[in-house]
Amino acid sequence: MIKIGIAGVPLALKGKGTAEGIKYLAAIGLDALEVQFVRRVSMKEATAVSVGEVAQEAKIDLSVHAPYGVNLASENQTTIAESIERIRLSIDRGRALGAKVVVFHSAYYSKKYTRKQTFEFVKEGCAALLEYMHDQGITEPRLGIELLGRQSQFGSVEEIRQLRGELPQLEPVIDFAHLQARCDGCLQNTDDYARVLRTLFTPGEHAHIHFSGIEFSKGNERRHLPVDINQFKVLADALLNNACDATIICESPRLEKDALRMKPLVK
Repeated sequence: MIKIGIAGVPLALKGKGTAEGIKYLAAIGLDALEVQFVRRVSMKEATAVSVGEVAQEAKIDLSVHAPYGVNLASENQTTIAESIERIRLSIDRGRALGAKVVVFHSAYYSKKYTRKQTFEFVKEGCAALLEYMHDQGITEPRLGIELLGRQSQFGSVEEIRQLRGELPQLEPVIDFAHLQARCDGCLQNTDDYARVLRTLFTPGEHAHIHFSGIEFSKGNERRHLPVDINQFKVLADALLNNACDATIICESPRLEKDALRMKPLVK
């Protein structure tokens, strides 16, 4: 099964809150919503429980995106500690929401550390978060590390593949717009998409995916664009041909408008 949803509150309901957004998505025939904690985790636990109940009743799958102010490989140890705390709080709220996965951006490279050292810092931070989840008995949400779209960021396909090899509980989250930017437009056909899916996921495993159009230059993302429906069809064919189970979160500026265009292509 392939489910389609959006990141954040639907455009048609800006300012109305997450619970109302969930009801609206169900009414228009979408399947999922990714709750966005952009700067901080501001949602109270009681609110999260209530929103989760609405989602369960509406049959909308929830995921969470942790705040963007995260760097597990910072030269400043305080920044690392604060980053881990932001993700931990996202996990806690994700649990209260009944979310399937908590997505996070991991780190930036620095002049001080080599790529290998950066990898070890990220692994150490992820291991600490997985240990926290184990100690708390948290099996869901899963912890999802996102593939990132700038050359300055940790999060290439190979880095995530290697990291997961050492931390199997960690879940890859493929943002195909980020990858298209990072690899300077390398995703051209069904085989290109299928190769990435096979690299990061085992057969039958659920894939959490972000998708949109993307403007990029010299291997770096610049801004998200509306979905190119022909490009999405290439991904949809790769998923269907490989019998992949997936949730696809639309991050287009058009949100639910583009998600509704995507939906018929995965039935």
